[in-house]
Amino acid sequence: MWPDLRADLMIDGVMTNITHHLRTKGGALVNSRGRRASGDRTDAGDCRPVLNNKDGLYSPENPRSPLFGKIGRNTPFRLSVNVGTPALELPGNIGDHASTPDDATLDITGDLDVRVDSTLANWLRPAVGTNGIAELMAKMSFAAGTKSWLIGTRNNSLYFRWSQDGTNNLDATSTVPLPVPASGRIALRVILDVDNGAGGRTLKFYTATSLAGPWTQLGASIVQAGTTSIFNSTTALKIGDASDIGLTRPFGRVHKAEIRNGIDGAIVASPDFTAQTIGAPSFVDSSGRTWTMNGGTRISNRRTRAAYEMSALPTRWHVSGKDVWVPAESAGILRRLRQGKKPLQSTLRRRVPSYSPTAYWPFEEGRGATQPSSPIAGVRSMTVSGVEFASDDSLGGSGPLPAWSEDAEGRGLIPTAPTGAWHLECVMRLDTMPTSLNSLFEINTTGTAKKYTVRIQTNNVQVRALDEDGAELALINITAPEFTGRWNRFILWGQQQGGNVQMHVAWIGVGITGVASDTTFAGTEGRVSSVRVFGVPGNLRLGHLAVFPTTNTLAFDRADDGFAGEATSQRLERLRTELNLPILLSGTPEAQPLMGAQRPQTPLTLLEQCEDADGGFLYEDRDALALRYRDRVSMENQAPALVLDYEAPGLADPLEPVPDDRLARNDITVRRTNGGEGYAVLEEGALSVQDPPAGIGPYDEAYDLNLFSDDQTEPIAYWRLHLGTAPGPRYTSVRVMVHRAKSQVDQILAVDVGDKIVIRNPPVWLPPGDIELIVQGYEETFTEGTWDIVFNCAPGAPWNVGVVEDPVFGRVDTDGSELAAAVDADDTTLSVFTELGPWTTAYPSLTANPAFEEDLTGWSSLGGVQVRVPAPLPVPFDGDWSLFFVPDGVSQFPNSGTDQVPVVPGRQYVASGWLRCSVTRSVALNVNWFASGGAYQATDANDVPVITGVWQWFEKTITAPVGAVTANLAATVADFPPTTDVLWVHQATLRPAGGLPQDFPFPIKASGEEMKVWAITSGVVDTFTRTTTPGWGTPDIGSAWVSSGGAGGDHFTQGSEAAHQLTNVDVARLDLTPVAGPDHDVQADIATGALAAGGPQLVSVVARATDDASLYMAQLSFSTTQVITLTLRKRLAGVETQLATYTVPAPLTHSAFAFYRVRFQVIGNQLRARVWSASAPDPRGWQVTATDASLTAGGNIGLRSVRQTANSNANLIASFDNVQLLNPQKFTVERSVNEVAKSHGAGTDVRLAYPTIVAL
Repeated sequence: MWPDLRADLMIDGVMTNITHHLRTKGGALVNSRGRRASGDRTDAGDCRPVLNNKDGLYSPENPRSPLFGKIGRNTPFRLSVNVGTPALELPGNIGDHASTPDDATLDITGDLDVRVDSTLANWLRPAVGTNGIAELMAKMSFAAGTKSWLIGTRNNSLYFRWSQDGTNNLDATSTVPLPVPASGRIALRVILDVDNGAGGRTLKFYTATSLAGPWTQLGASIVQAGTTSIFNSTTALKIGDASDIGLTRPFGRVHKAEIRNGIDGAIVASPDFTAQTIGAPSFVDSSGRTWTMNGGTRISNRRTRAAYEMSALPTRWHVSGKDVWVPAESAGILRRLRQGKKPLQSTLRRRVPSYSPTAYWPFEEGRGATQPSSPIAGVRSMTVSGVEFASDDSLGGSGPLPAWSEDAEGRGLIPTAPTGAWHLECVMRLDTMPTSLNSLFEINTTGTAKKYTVRIQTNNVQVRALDEDGAELALINITAPEFTGRWNRFILWGQQQGGNVQMHVAWIGVGITGVASDTTFAGTEGRVSSVRVFGVPGNLRLGHLAVFPTTNTLAFDRADDGFAGEATSQRLERLRTELNLPILLSGTPEAQPLMGAQRPQTPLTLLEQCEDADGGFLYEDRDALALRYRDRVSMENQAPALVLDYEAPGLADPLEPVPDDRLARNDITVRRTNGGEGYAVLEEGALSVQDPPAGIGPYDEAYDLNLFSDDQTEPIAYWRLHLGTAPGPRYTSVRVMVHRAKSQVDQILAVDVGDKIVIRNPPVWLPPGDIELIVQGYEETFTEGTWDIVFNCAPGAPWNVGVVEDPVFGRVDTDGSELAAAVDADDTTLSVFTELGPWTTAYPSLTANPAFEEDLTGWSSLGGVQVRVPAPLPVPFDGDWSLFFVPDGVSQFPNSGTDQVPVVPGRQYVASGWLRCSVTRSVALNVNWFASGGAYQATDANDVPVITGVWQWFEKTITAPVGAVTANLAATVADFPPTTDVLWVHQATLRPAGGLPQDFPFPIKASGEEMKVWAITSGVVDTFTRTTTPGWGTPDIGSAWVSSGGAGGDHFTQGSEAAHQLTNVDVARLDLTPVAGPDHDVQADIATGALAAGGPQLVSVVARATDDASLYMAQLSFSTTQVITLTLRKRLAGVETQLATYTVPAPLTHSAFAFYRVRFQVIGNQLRARVWSASAPDPRGWQVTATDASLTAGGNIGLRSVRQTANSNANLIASFDNVQLLNPQKFTVERSVNEVAKSHGAGTDVRLAYPTIVAL
């Protein structure tokens, strides 16, 4: 019956099948893991199987039971199902492996390429005594003459070992840790180049999601001196317990493996365990190798669903005695950990004894204590007076320590220890130095020096070695010591050094550096017999006094400040070792927050402090009785573990959004333990602290986190604010009927805490777009023939964060953009006004269908075959499809090309796009030019070397040659390529030059409708590369110019610029073009053909214009002395008024035919302008500003010129070029990407659909 459920109980050290006693008929078996609903802590896993117990087998106290004394409280219990794709199951015991005998094809002595795809529970937990090495696959044994090679891990990194002679080992380790995902599944690859051509050998390590790749190199290449070879041993090739060397054995599943003779060479072994018959004792792989299962290894599709402990086995029965059962209770390891209430001791108290001191007094007693005891056997309590215990709790690595009064004294006797070296160390804090010389320490020893004394005073520390008569043998005199006002480690040691004794003293600031000094004297060093400590003026606090029999001990290192500054996973890893707790870690330590001091707390509290600081998940492992930690970064931008279609079988009711406010938090305070605070408040928006309807009112929360520094608090507060104010509905649970979604059972079984679920194609009554969720836990229910899983979820969209160069999440939104004009539901051009901008730009593509979203329309192949296929992952662009081209093997320049499109000779174009090739070679994205009638004219080649399987961006600017009428774009594999040199193409376009084509396309949203932006240009662009008269014709982008003033022939273009001919004075020439909205940001180049004579020449950039009687303008006045004056002016009802003026300083003066660039902004009632030489960089900053509210409408921009009354430049030519309406911009879009089709009014907010969210 499906699913094939199995229950196991640990009996005599072996997981034993008890499924035949498991009752499921007429009832349900429920298993819960992770967080419940919206909890902020992971609950202990819970499963309550009912066992048939008629014979008393499962009654732990029943001496008649064969299991008496073998089962009881916390006996390990495992629940699993046998469904899905099989794999090689590795229990992790001695002898558990799959093997194939030695074969001539496996006797590789040269370059080697090894690959393996595994899911393991113990990737990063090598067993004690194995030098941190875990094996995975090997052709190697322990005996001499049996060693070829081995792949595994070493100290969290990928590891490879080989032998040249069969006896001695060579090895290499990846330079960075292995990035094991939370799922535990990762494909590994090692290549060994035995002769790199430079007198050495090279190893490279790779990872991937499967053996299909693509492969990502792990760290740097390892280059070692000397060429090498691999010994040809007769050892069998094994996977699992792969050698008899005593390394850690893998525990988990292996899916596939490959051995290649040479780098990317012939495959000589290729076990695919996913394609084998379940339970098969052996099989033959596609390379002809016979694989045999050994030990507990088997081909299995078993998936563990719970690894718990039996917390209770109560016996229940019917009064008739005909039915006896055990309603067992099993729980995850968290249940037991939460029972413990005893806090761990301070880090110093735990660490120092592990270094075997001769004597040690922690001084962590309570306030009522009278003497400090020692945890070291045989060491008596120290005799003290004048000491007030538990007075200072400010040292991170300690519990409260005592204050020593000025007349305090302590004396401790030291047990016998070896002579020749000793080391005294303690922690102390002194606020000020005593004004006169005071004794701080006396150390009595048995060597030539009978006593060492330490005395201190302002600006002076004296350390003396004295003989038995009190005569000075040596002196260390430190002047101007700087160790007051902070915690320090005081160190004094002596050791034999030939015929002398070396004496060393140091004060090391906790967490920082300090002062140290050495000296020597003739004699012998004995041992310490007693220690005296004296109180001094200056508010002395002192504790953790230890004496060691060796010098330079590291016992206090890092423990003194409670290991403050550790990354989350570093602390978890240390605690794992110290507590012998099974904790499996996944994540990125360098991206995790630094922890504050580890203070005395229960073990679980210390683990949860890491979870709280980082924001990840601490939860129970599913395959073993262990904990897992998944860090925050591992959940950011993750690929979905499970994709469900709303219409497909499996997704069950209810899928209901919960519009509650239980998790809403818009006012966050983060407090560092014993430190500062950081705040984050959402001031605006639907979930802001504003009163409804502008917001929801304040929902505040404060968090106390154990962080390293105060500057961490504010970023964490903003991250939590981001999570607490995520827009959109909340789906707190998703129910999946696994028995109705058998085709997705592998994906469903893989989902665990922290994974992403995506639900696609929601119904029309829900908001459009994918529903993204993060799994926090789940509850699964098994009955006869059914299997339901209810996933407890949180919103997944907030975890999509900014990534540099990511095509979707690598874009920063503007501070505010809106439609400058209304659009209908089918309009594909938007006018968008931006408060601070502009948006990135590129011209619309002249060639069609660059993304192949539906077909290959507009493309045809020459010398090969083209088909439409999904774009191979990973992709560096926002798109799903690609053109796939296979050369015919005989053509010289086989290609896939676009239809021909019109071009203008002399104009610049840019050819760009993404190409990917199956091999490393040069490929090209060429432009072919054609003359009238389609006759081929020339080719602009654009060859770029590409790497196998890697998408490469191509971009080249070219100029259309004389005589060119049309052009096409051709993705080309040149020089008679074989049919194996296949090509993928995406987003290949030919467009007018300018902007950044690589930035396109990208998604935006307006009033709930998602659109894809294919191009953005200025609202008006005109380079006047045409000849027209009368009038200026139509801009490159924009609507036709409308001329007024003077004769029609006074307005003309001449192939490179536009012109006004001013035949008379005081009669303005004006050319206007209509644009969207009344707010304009205009830029244009202006020149005149002569120096001003008699009076000024007046030339202007115009905005918010209706006609010559109603407009704003930024006017340049060229004087007869060549001075340039920039003024802001308005014309209202034909009356002209100056609003502001600016005299441009030298050296910028007027020259005939020289172009000057003017930028003019009219936004609201603000007018701003600046001028500079068109050949110089933009100076930024506004030179003249004004405020005026007279004109609020006017939908034209333009250029205006006039000769002032006294001007005598007859027939003056005023020239204009490079006109741009920078704002609003024109967006070319694809509408209704999320199937929302609607009209939008002017002023509608326009935003990136997926703006960059800055992660912690």
